[in-house]
This record gives sequence, C-alpha cells and structure tokens, in this order.
Amino acid sequence: MKDAGIVNVMESKRFMYSHRQVKSWFEMKTQLFVVGVLSTDSYVVHCRKTKDAIVIDPGFESSSEAQQIINHIEKEAVNVKFIVDTHGHEDHFTENLL
Repeated sequence: MKDAGIVNVMESKRFMYSHRQVKSWFEMKTQLFVVGVLSTDSYVVHCRKTKDAIVIDPGFESSSEAQQIINHIEKEAVNVKFIVDTHGHEDHFTENLL
C-alpha cells in the first residue's frame, strides 16, 4: 500500500525535470554535525552558487559544539538565512538564538 503523501516521480508525467533543474540540485552542499548528549543530527545546507544557507536542528549543548558549526559557516563563507527546527523537542532547538 502506498503512502498517500508520497508521489513516485517515475510514475507521474507531471514531474518531469529539465537538465538545468537536476543540475541545480548538485549545487547544494550539506554538512552533518552530531551534537548534544542525545547525538542530534544538525545540518548546515548551502547553495554553492549563492552562498545562502540554512541551519537545521542546532541542538548543541556546549560552546565547542557550537564553535564547530560557526567555524564551518565561516570557512564556507555562507550567509545563514534561516534556522529550521524539524520538530519541537529541546534537543533540536536549544541554541536557535546563538
């Protein structure tokens, strides 16, 4: 049984992608950081072309964990546009204000 919220791209002609669209997917870079006592996955995702970035689930608990993410942002010279929390557990949003 299929999940109602999932569309199989291969089965639908409505979802035809041009070479340009597919190429743009590869312009994204994702860096994973495992942070906090619960080993939360936190990500920095950015566009290599525009340098716009988002931080996903920044739930770190120490300044050294925060510094890893800050160092990465500075090294890649990206502009963080958004902080995204995937859900409302403390281990995912504890450091949004940093």
